[in-house]
Amino acid sequence: MAPVRTLSVVGVLSLVPAALPAQESLVAVGARVRVTTTARENLEGTVTAWRGDTMVLRATKGLLTEVPIGEVSSLSVVRGRRPNPLGGAVKGMLVGGGAGVAVFSAICGEADIDPGPGDSDPGACSSSDAWFLLMGTGAAAVAGGVVGLVAGTIVGADRWRPVATPATRLSVRPLSGGGLGVGFSLRF
Repeated sequence: MAPVRTLSVVGVLSLVPAALPAQESLVAVGARVRVTTTARENLEGTVTAWRGDTMVLRATKGLLTEVPIGEVSSLSVVRGRRPNPLGGAVKGMLVGGGAGVAVFSAICGEADIDPGPGDSDPGACSSSDAWFLLMGTGAAAVAGGVVGLVAGTIVGADRWRPVATPATRLSVRPLSGGGLGVGFSLRF
């Protein structure tokens, strides 16, 4: 009887592979991902673990979120950085222009600037003061654009690569009370 029992155990073990191909994780633990769920929820964060067919994600806001892979409609992973001079220049121009409006408006509103002819309010801008405001804001926007161009080229932006999610997925994991849990998800 012992050889039959050994043979049946070996036969059963040969049917169970060491790791099921469906259990391979789509992205590595520690990878930064961008996820859109079937409920139109957009998440971005770092994968902290895989629990069967569920990805555990530490969102940018710091909360742990479990996302079943069957509910993922799109998944992208960061694959390095790329230079982004145009985006940096636009952001720099907006920041520089906004700062220019704030600073030069405050200067124009000062009481020590002479009012224009016919203006009785000493804090009002004359046409020459409005020109000063316009030119100062423009100069600040250009300066901000140059700084943003350099920063965008050096710092850059994340390069996202889409990851194909499987239409079907089989997962096996140990249960907390002992035993083995089998999960199957089908995306359509």
